[in-house]
Amino acid sequence: MHATIPVLPHGIHLLLTSGFQLSEADNKLTDLMNLAEGKLLANGMAMLIEMSFGFLTSEGLTDSKAKKAQQFFEENFVIKDPNAEGGKRYYQGKILIRTRRPKDNMNVIIKFCSKPDEIYHHTPIGPRLNPSAIIDTQVLTELRLN
Repeated sequence: MHATIPVLPHGIHLLLTSGFQLSEADNKLTDLMNLAEGKLLANGMAMLIEMSFGFLTSEGLTDSKAKKAQQFFEENFVIKDPNAEGGKRYYQGKILIRTRRPKDNMNVIIKFCSKPDEIYHHTPIGPRLNPSAIIDTQVLTELRLN
């Protein structure tokens, strides 16, 4: 799956460049700021995505939170497959999020259940979901050929 957003919000660009009074001769600094804003936004998005899914799949300390987390995981990531070992397998899709503007380095890839053997922690109270194995994000840099 591939999702795009048209451009970075104007407010983020203003926030990153505030305090700089740039002249025409400072185009290199402007280009550097444009590259930096994409990377900052991509890293922020990656962190928020991981934290959000981590919150949804964290079993917490209560039984009700553990049941909700397990139910969310079962409904969204478990696929019943009679040909798979144990009769189930995990959704292992990928989503690329990026903007349409070239060279802005705002690219985040989201991988689901990329480490199926690590989805459950083995604890003294039984197996518990491992949120970091359910979703993994990575910020990608665009390759530039000059």
